[in-house]
Amino acid sequence: MARDLGIELIDGKDACTIVESDGDNVVLDVFLRDTTTLGVREHRCSRTALQRSVSEADSPWGPVRCKQAGGYGVSRKKYEFDDLARIARETGLSLPELLEKLP
Repeated sequence: MARDLGIELIDGKDACTIVESDGDNVVLDVFLRDTTTLGVREHRCSRTALQRSVSEADSPWGPVRCKQAGGYGVSRKKYEFDDLARIARETGLSLPELLEKLP
């Protein structure tokens, strides 16, 4: 089953489709069966992703879930939006103000 799908119309007649698939041909079957196309070009590619983890950070307002990703000399951290929104509602702080106060 396709996990990601994007379709872009090119020059008014050709469609470019990006699909992440597990090997089945559901999208290909739909294109050939349900459109007027005479053929489909396929180009396979791979995806490289950073290693991910989820943890909880302590804050003055209780724990906040935090997603971390890293690898290839890159390190990223993002707090869970739902947790930030809850704290912002409870405290009256804006999201930027809240982010300044978190570790």
